[in-house]
Amino acid sequence: MEKSDKKVRTPLFHIAKREAMPWYFGVIVRAIAVVAALIVAGVLVAALTGKNPIQVYATMFDGVFGHSDRIWNMGQKVAILLGISLAVTLISTLLSVLLAKFVAGIFASSLAPAVRNLLGDYAEMMSGEHFSALVTGCASAAVSLVLFIPCFILV
Repeated sequence: MEKSDKKVRTPLFHIAKREAMPWYFGVIVRAIAVVAALIVAGVLVAALTGKNPIQVYATMFDGVFGHSDRIWNMGQKVAILLGISLAVTLISTLLSVLLAKFVAGIFASSLAPAVRNLLGDYAEMMSGEHFSALVTGCASAAVSLVLFIPCFILV
């Protein structure tokens, strides 16, 4: 089979930056997303607890901003969580790169032929660079999850 006989494959999704959109369109989309999240959470609160979601939101707002001591406590907790997330991000990035190189080496030598047979044509489309990027991304997500959950539980 010659190269000219192969099918031309187009991607399922095409992502492109829309530079012609006005800036306020992005603000409107984000505001709609926040309102939709509040509505969905309100429906869940009403369904699971039977309480008025507006009263629950008011209680949460008062619990955080009701007194200067509460604002200070919230600031301390936010600072701790931000510090932990920064540390976890740095550690997980370093570990994921090391783990990904290790896993990619093992995978390429032992499991890659079997996976390539399973995937068939899709494996042919994936070059070595894309394959290693996929492994790196999966390893990064796994390491981040393993490191972040215990830190989040402790705080």
